[in-house]
Amino acid sequence: LRDAVRELREARGGPALAASPLVRVLRKEAGTEPPPPGQAPVPGSSRKLLLLQPPRVFSLALGADTAHASKGEISESLDGIQERIDLRDVYEELGRGQAGSTTCRLASLTAFYESHYVCFCYSRAAGQWIHYDDDTRRVVGRDFEAVKQKCVAGRLHPQLLFYCRE
Repeated sequence: LRDAVRELREARGGPALAASPLVRVLRKEAGTEPPPPGQAPVPGSSRKLLLLQPPRVFSLALGADTAHASKGEISESLDGIQERIDLRDVYEELGRGQAGSTTCRLASLTAFYESHYVCFCYSRAAGQWIHYDDDTRRVVGRDFEAVKQKCVAGRLHPQLLFYCRE
């Protein structure tokens, strides 16, 4: 994800990238990412995952190359995370001819520092993000930006994302 964020930042002066970093990573994994401009797809070299119905919950695990990520690396990873994602942007056949939303909203994020894990959950009832750390709960704020700030300040690296269909 950090590589996709870096590519987007480098492209700001050049040709615009059509999709967000998270959507680009998901497309790559699903085999639906179009080849770069001017390059033809390699015949028979890709697999393509299909999703025919939108799930109620969409989870995504992020790989980390270190348990001791810097604040800058964590910030880059967080910059690639979207609060809302339309799964139709990733899976071409999703929801064709069907009623219902294919948009999902981030509901929970698990993060870690070294071998300690915490969770941030959005409470619809409270309209707030809540930070769960062992037996402690703390309100973080109304928007995801507050979660990002808390993660960077505590060097908490995002690892697992749960999106719920809207």
